[in-house]
Amino acid sequence: MPSGPKPPNPAELLASDRMTKFLTVATRKLDLVIVDAPPILPVTDARILAGQVDGTVLVVRQNFVEKVAVRQAVSALKNARAQLLGTILNDVDIKTHGYGYGYYGTETN
Repeated sequence: MPSGPKPPNPAELLASDRMTKFLTVATRKLDLVIVDAPPILPVTDARILAGQVDGTVLVVRQNFVEKVAVRQAVSALKNARAQLLGTILNDVDIKTHGYGYGYYGTETN
C-alpha cells in the first residue's frame, strides 16, 4: 500500500486514533498484516507501532549493528509493551557461516 506524502509529524499520525482504527479494520479483514517500520533507535515510529500490533520481529544486520544497539532495541521494544516474536539476522555471508554435515574420523588416501 503506498504511503503518500510525508506527514509533518509521523509519530503523531502513527499514534492517532485513525491509525489504531486502520490497524483494527485491517486485522479483521485480512489474514496477515505486516507493517514495516524504520530502525527503532533513531526514530519513535517502530516503538509506537510495536505497541499496536500482535507481534514484532527485530531485524539486525550482521557486522553492522553493534551488540549494545541490539540490547537497546530490545529494551525499547519491551518498554513499548511489544511482543517480540524473534530476531532475523540479515546480510549473513553464507560462505563463512554455513550449516553443513560432516563425518568424524580420519581420511584415508
